[in-house]
Amino acid sequence: MKFDYNKFTNFISSNPDQNYTLRDYATSFNLPTSINAPNGLSVDKSGNVWIADTDSSSFYKFSESDKSFTKYITSEPPLSMYGNATGVIKTPVSHPYWTQIQDNVLYFNEQTSNAIAAYDLEKDSLVEYFVPSKNPEWADCGAMVDCGIAQIFGFDVVGDKVWFTEWAENKIGKVDLSKPLSGMVSVSEKQLTLKKGQSTTIDFHVNADSETKILSRATSNFSDIAVQIPTKSISSTQTLPVTISASQSALSGTYKVLLTARNADVATSEFVTVTIQ
Repeated sequence: MKFDYNKFTNFISSNPDQNYTLRDYATSFNLPTSINAPNGLSVDKSGNVWIADTDSSSFYKFSESDKSFTKYITSEPPLSMYGNATGVIKTPVSHPYWTQIQDNVLYFNEQTSNAIAAYDLEKDSLVEYFVPSKNPEWADCGAMVDCGIAQIFGFDVVGDKVWFTEWAENKIGKVDLSKPLSGMVSVSEKQLTLKKGQSTTIDFHVNADSETKILSRATSNFSDIAVQIPTKSISSTQTLPVTISASQSALSGTYKVLLTARNADVATSEFVTVTIQ
């Protein structure tokens, strides 16, 4: 919902004796049914509204001009965070929570991924900084060692630092954004257009100097988009071919494919926008 404060104050100052309701100055917008738990909300300098869906791994951009929503997704939570010793977790989700925008970067905490995320609005890229503190009492760790989450909730971005609380560990932490990242990634193409049943291959370049997992996710429903990468793990810098395919029964629309390189400390990702005709 958007409340027009300036219009409201101008009216009451000019019409002190006239009846009014706040509803006259508020506009509501229906959310897509895919959003189950809208939580954090921030507005960028272009007026786009960014929303975190805490019941999933997704965050969304809402454009008021055309009433459109664009769905984005985080990388899958590392097993060492949520554990799944009992095997009951079939689809792990990262649970993005609060949001904040600074210098054209959307920051949010990922509760189950035990991470602070930074999405660059201009580059369409995502960095997820994993917090080393882990409390096994807040995850399904069983006998697993080095497992758990710190319950990262409150955070604030100040310059090139992100301060945050660790509720389950009774600590505060800090991410230093000025330090160079390991495992930086790039893609040969950021925009793809596919017909149903069509596929194409792009290059995914990963600067790796340690054990690095290669991951992918898509915001499409069901199996509308398939992503094939020849390896799931590398330990040196490589350029990997990534084949992105649209199924014969895919729904037409525009989707996001997330390509990720994840090491023990950070996950770096590039989004590729895929339009299915």
